[in-house]
Amino acid sequence: MTYMTSIERIGIAKATQKYIAQILTIRFKDVPTELVEKLNELYDIELLNQLLEKAVTTGSISEFGQQLSQEDTNT
Repeated sequence: MTYMTSIERIGIAKATQKYIAQILTIRFKDVPTELVEKLNELYDIELLNQLLEKAVTTGSISEFGQQLSQEDTNT
């Protein structure tokens, strides 16, 4: 496994946050600001990768929001 600095981790997290928001916007047009703000508070790369997959497969923006809220309470 390659060593990553904290700056690299933050960069990967920020990029993943951006991709998730972009996917949700493409799929559902209107993404609530509160949802994006919650998303932007997450820096766990593993969790963000799970949410990225959920953004692609979820049936609705509210379903994604529920998943995000659930993850937020678990952290």
